[in-house]
Amino acid sequence: MTGRDADRLDALERRVERLERELARHGGAMVHREAEPEPAPLGPRRLHDRRRVIVGVSIVAALALAGGLAWVLVQALTTTVEGYIHGDGEPLGAFQARLAGCDAGTGFVPQFLGADLEAVGAEEDARYRLQLHADKRLAFLTLPGQSEAITLTPEQCSNFQIDIRLTNVTVNDVRAIDGRFFLECAVPPAGRLQAEGRFETCY
Repeated sequence: MTGRDADRLDALERRVERLERELARHGGAMVHREAEPEPAPLGPRRLHDRRRVIVGVSIVAALALAGGLAWVLVQALTTTVEGYIHGDGEPLGAFQARLAGCDAGTGFVPQFLGADLEAVGAEEDARYRLQLHADKRLAFLTLPGQSEAITLTPEQCSNFQIDIRLTNVTVNDVRAIDGRFFLECAVPPAGRLQAEGRFETCY
């Protein structure tokens, strides 16, 4: 073997050793899966859109809540009254009137447990006033154009029913009332009165 051949053999052996070292180094290497990319954060436009949706839903919810509360409040403060007053004979005269208004006795000075009712006759300017006192078991009827009221007592009535109860509603320091009544009374000298009705949230 010549000197040149010996040099080539040495170079080949060194190359083989390098390859073996490379293989040994990489032989135990693990192949890792490429990690999935993180979802991109919401950009300014999407954040703005989402905030707009949240604000819009909040406004709609607030309006709905306010509307619902307003409806409940209106219902709670609405006075309802229905009924009639019929009269015949002296000193009442013949008339038929329908109940049109109600004021609670808790708003008067002095206060009383009862109601002050207004009734309208066939002619709109004919106004009748019927005041009910549940605490004293009395009623007072005022005819149109008259200043003095006619007193009605249980003794002169075949039916004298007045049922008044206080509610939990207070408006302008006046406690609202609910109630119903039915009166059939003789009014001297020859009059007859019949009145019946009911009311709610009267204040």
